Amino acid sequence: MKRALWQITLFCVFMVWGVAQAQVSVRLDLDRDQAYYGKGVSEAVKLVVIVSGTKSCDDAPQIKGLEPFQVSGGGSSSRVEIVNGQYSATIQYSYFVQPTETGRFVIGPAEVKVDGKVYESNTQTLQVNKAAESPKAPAKAVFLTAELSTPQAFVEQPVLYTLKLYLRERVSDLSLTLPETDHLTFRELGKPTEYRRTYEGRQYGVVEIRYALTPATKGTFDIAPARIDLTVYDATQQRPRGLFNDPFFDDPFFRRGRPRVLRSEALRLKVRELPQKGRPPGFSGLVGMLHMEASLTPAHIRLGESATLTVKLTGTGNVNRMPDLRLPEIADIKVYADEPSFTMKPQKTGLRGVKEMKWALVPERKGNYQIPALRVGFFDVAKAQYQTVQTPRYTLEVLSPKGGKTGKGKGVQAKNGPMPKGQDKEARGPGKQEIKELGQDILPIHTSMRNMGKTYMAERSVSLLLWAVLLIPLAAYVTVLTGLRLRKRSVRSLPAVKAKKAAHHFLKTYAKAQHDPQARMAAFRDYINDRFGLSLAAITPEEAACILAEKGVRPEQALALKAAFQKIEDAIYSGQGTEAILRKDPIPDLIRRIEKELS
Repeated sequence: MKRALWQITLFCVFMVWGVAQAQVSVRLDLDRDQAYYGKGVSEAVKLVVIVSGTKSCDDAPQIKGLEPFQVSGGGSSSRVEIVNGQYSATIQYSYFVQPTETGRFVIGPAEVKVDGKVYESNTQTLQVNKAAESPKAPAKAVFLTAELSTPQAFVEQPVLYTLKLYLRERVSDLSLTLPETDHLTFRELGKPTEYRRTYEGRQYGVVEIRYALTPATKGTFDIAPARIDLTVYDATQQRPRGLFNDPFFDDPFFRRGRPRVLRSEALRLKVRELPQKGRPPGFSGLVGMLHMEASLTPAHIRLGESATLTVKLTGTGNVNRMPDLRLPEIADIKVYADEPSFTMKPQKTGLRGVKEMKWALVPERKGNYQIPALRVGFFDVAKAQYQTVQTPRYTLEVLSPKGGKTGKGKGVQAKNGPMPKGQDKEARGPGKQEIKELGQDILPIHTSMRNMGKTYMAERSVSLLLWAVLLIPLAAYVTVLTGLRLRKRSVRSLPAVKAKKAAHHFLKTYAKAQHDPQARMAAFRDYINDRFGLSLAAITPEEAACILAEKGVRPEQALALKAAFQKIEDAIYSGQGTEAILRKDPIPDLIRRIEKELS
């Protein structure tokens, strides 16, 4: 027991020490660097603020540069880890920002206060472009679109092929079939991303999947529509009351869905041949952008030592075309080439590759040696011409070997010499020892009736324990069965009770959170969930207005409530003051009027 308490104490001390030693840092990330706005389109971008080195913050982050955006919260999460004795704590805040105008905007820094000290994050740049022509089927609740980053390309130039699945209803069982076209290959660029997009006054959830489409030959290619098979669940569908009329079963698995087939637009891609003019010798077919780094370490060695030449290629495009370079022969130097290493990583805009090559240089004579430059040619799509990158010309200086005496090993005594004093006893073996009693037999002999009585009592205790083990499962089964029956009776009436008390509970909680706008937003979310039997983890003013309108609330009332909560939400996440908004708060009166309409 003492040992366990000691271990717990050490663990607590270690945790406190880890928190004290951890350095607080703040990072701001965007899931994309581009978005679109205009013609009824407004794409939401996910913004994440990651606070490392602490388990809690004094307040929510205050983010600068969000004035041109509508902001809604996406929740927060925390994590504590101890890996190999290293303590780490992280808090992550998620937001969704929707642009209200086009332009190039700098978002951040995010300011976070921890133990009274303010920490700042980095900044991110978001380019908001004017939206092109919108999808053809905006009135549908579920539809699929496809687009190319450019309608014209060169042979071996990867083109960005983007599929966007627009959703206003729940779906499941998705199965994607890509178009099959000769001489065109698809490579997926990372995992699908999810965000929200407002189109024609309606808000959609968008699942975006990106592919690198690479043409192998020139010509005009007609790309057939992509196809998605899925099951769609109507959010307005009413299920019959019965055994499964329980919030637990409010899941697509327990609701009837309609199988649907969605198809995107057909696209056309024109592919041109790479020009012959200016093509460098030994061109490998690399199309994209390429950078080269090189180093020679060390540049000064002595005869008998070796130096290492390292060349690193970093580029984007059809990076699988990066060549394996060969170092020309150098007089009086032996060259040993290492196996090249190559890594390819999908990015948002295409493929990025890194190839590293090394050579060991072993000179046979002293002197100065010139290491020739290595060149790589590629086709720059942006400039529509060939470019060449090369390594510098290095000089390897080889000096004479160091002079000096060669060390000789010390002599060792012969093993057959006389043994040191004190070791002769060990050689003779252990001395004679007295016999000691190490223990008793496993089943000791009983020498009196008292011992027999103890055995009988032990056997009786064992039989009682056996009966207890046999009866405990039966008692647990009866208890669980009784609890399930009682829960079945109470759960049926639980949604009605929550709906009846939703408004009263909201007004009471809302009034208590007078100086805490985030708590008021949480109270509003709980009101919507309890009033209509939902289980939403987060809700935006836009979504709340749609729910109220579907339940029969007048549009002007729903829009007024949406506008009031939108002001509070924008003020929270943009770091602006909320006192003036909260002082003139029409929300309680709006909720009372809405309750009258619903009743």
